[in-house]
Amino acid sequence: NIDKVKQNKNEAEKEKKKTEQEQNKLNNAKSEMENYLKELDNQSKSLNEQVAELDQQITDKESQVSSMEGRIEEAQADLDKQYEDMKTRIQYMYENDQTAVQNIITAALTGGLTGLLNQVEYTVSVNQYDRNMLENYKVSKADLDDQYAKLQDEQDALELLKTETEKKKQQVADQ
Repeated sequence: NIDKVKQNKNEAEKEKKKTEQEQNKLNNAKSEMENYLKELDNQSKSLNEQVAELDQQITDKESQVSSMEGRIEEAQADLDKQYEDMKTRIQYMYENDQTAVQNIITAALTGGLTGLLNQVEYTVSVNQYDRNMLENYKVSKADLDDQYAKLQDEQDALELLKTETEKKKQQVADQ
């Protein structure tokens, strides 16, 4: 009987050691899982901060785009007025081409060579002014279009980054 009791005692001690080992393994697994959950929580917080920052950047960029759109509308109105003025001037020059030639001939006849040269110089100055205004119009229009496109590209990039961050956030939440 004593041998059986000793044998049962030894088996019980072995079972106890196995159970303690299992308990240690489970405690280690529990600690690892808690650490993993803390890490995921930290990632989630970090991603939430990034999303909030991106939202602020998007809001700022939308404000800039809105402001730029206002400036573009004002500049476009100026450009349209400038275009209409040039169109009116060109129309006037073509409709009154005979008058300009008559003025040059009259200047030559009445004022001599000096009057003729002055009238030709004036006509050249007006033509040069019109060319400069047309070139300024083209440059201004291209500059406005470039600025607006750049702002739109920046806003689109921020939106894409926000979407990607939201996806990462969702993945962390799923995990």
